[in-house]
Amino acid sequence: MVALTFFSFTISGYSAPFRKLLWFGVFLAAFIWLIRLFSVPFGFHSLVGLFSLAIIVYKEVRLSLGKSFFVAFIAFFLLLILEMVSHIVMEKLCIFLLVGRVGRGFWLAGLKYLDWLVCLY
Repeated sequence: MVALTFFSFTISGYSAPFRKLLWFGVFLAAFIWLIRLFSVPFGFHSLVGLFSLAIIVYKEVRLSLGKSFFVAFIAFFLLLILEMVSHIVMEKLCIFLLVGRVGRGFWLAGLKYLDWLVCLY
């Protein structure tokens, strides 16, 4: 959530102190975590996070409410795309290193880097 907060404030063109942005991100993460503790429908915590981030951008940056929702939505959307791309790339890389195109013996070379890939992913 801290990265999402940084990104939202960057899109809006506002430069806030690092501690303030860090506090906003930790607050959003804690708030969303508390929402997830309750038995709410799937994805509700994401909507609450989107609205909360939009309200924080609205209050802090003093953009219009529509623009702050747009900034929050764009930040969420780009984070979603980045996560999907990184997941696909890491999956393909792990399959290539473990199975490989060279032959059956190549997977042993891939096992050498398995702990690094698991930690990275």
